[in-house]
Amino acid sequence: MKKIVIPILVLLILVSAACGVYVGYKIWHLSNHIFVEDAVYEKDAVFLDLRGTGVSLEHYESLRRQLPDCEIRYDLPFQGSFYPDDTQTLTITSLTEEEMLLLNLLPQLKTVEAAGCRDYAQLQALQKRHPDCEVHYTVTIQGEAYPEDTTSLSIPAGLTDVSELMENLQWLPQVYSVYLEQPQAAPETLRELMEMYPDISFFWEKDALGETYSSDITEIDLSGRTDLTLEQVAAELAYFPNLEKVDMSFCGFDNETMAAFREEMRDQYKVVWTMKIYGLKVRTDDTYFMPVKHDVKVADYQLHQLIYCEDMLCVDVGHMPIRKLDWVTGMPHLKYLIVADGPLMYIEPLSTCKELIYLELFMTKVSDFTPLLGCTALQDLNVAMTNGDPMVFKDMPWLKNLWINRLGVSRAEHEEIQAALPDTHIESEHGLPTGNGWRKLQNYFDMRDLLGMGYNAW
Repeated sequence: MKKIVIPILVLLILVSAACGVYVGYKIWHLSNHIFVEDAVYEKDAVFLDLRGTGVSLEHYESLRRQLPDCEIRYDLPFQGSFYPDDTQTLTITSLTEEEMLLLNLLPQLKTVEAAGCRDYAQLQALQKRHPDCEVHYTVTIQGEAYPEDTTSLSIPAGLTDVSELMENLQWLPQVYSVYLEQPQAAPETLRELMEMYPDISFFWEKDALGETYSSDITEIDLSGRTDLTLEQVAAELAYFPNLEKVDMSFCGFDNETMAAFREEMRDQYKVVWTMKIYGLKVRTDDTYFMPVKHDVKVADYQLHQLIYCEDMLCVDVGHMPIRKLDWVTGMPHLKYLIVADGPLMYIEPLSTCKELIYLELFMTKVSDFTPLLGCTALQDLNVAMTNGDPMVFKDMPWLKNLWINRLGVSRAEHEEIQAALPDTHIESEHGLPTGNGWRKLQNYFDMRDLLGMGYNAW
């Protein structure tokens, strides 16, 4: 029995020792290595080269997390190919959001060639995320491919649809000017294009009404063109967004028709025309009317046409047989008015003159001054030698200078008006209606400067 027991004991000891060695090795192996899929890596590795191995991105990411201090070289699986981690130039034809994130794993990437790629939003996002990487692509507009760094475009003649241009200009961030040759697109879509890209200068040349005009033109002279219709003018001039004024003098249309057309076009440009008043040529955008300057004397006949002169600032028809002032209702900016020494009796239209600052009504038949209560900008008023009740002026504290200067105003009345208007200089002494400094007021000088006339001392 003893001869059998001893070998078995030895065997057991040997087996036990072998198991211990194996377990110890296993513990050591597990403690000093990491395992990723079917591969084993030493935990203290300082450099690993995975290039050419075809490992998956997940394999690499797992290894990088477990060995943060190890330099790992790898190939990036991207769009069906593998690219070394030191790749500097990459050519692509498409780019998704997920693929754009993958390119973060190519730290030395310097250039992305994407001429055939149309994923413009991702390409621009890539450029923003990697400002040191050049992203080259092209944008097709009207059959022409433009590089991403294009600064100006020239679109050939005949453009009828701006939708492609409207869509793709956003992918050319350096464009600052676009030239369109004879565009055929609707003018409203061209304006929409300009509004969509306010930082881009759009310019075109366009045939209109028998002439060629550039889009930056501000004034067009059509005077004497009796061959035109208003519908034609409206349609063809709609292509000029910077247009401010169109002269349609002597085009064969009456004042009422022109006034209606002016109102229709007001939001786009100003329509002006010329009228004949007592032989004088008066444009509707004239700023003053002074017939005596041309040795012409006028009356109410033909003077009603002045109602179309909406830019009028000054009218001097003093010492003339004027009986009506209806025309001032068409002059919202009238500042200076002289209708002195004449048969004028009613001044109701003056209540519409909200910007009137200087008014001469002396030596007229005006007997009711209440319409002047609506002239709240009025500063200088001369009603000397008239028959109206001056007590109306007590309710006009905005007056700076008031010339009453007529018989019948008592000292008591003067003092009562003065008390109501403590900041107003009032003249009511007998004498010349323009005496005592009327011709020395600043508004008088300003008016005469506007008229291009000298100053009178009386």
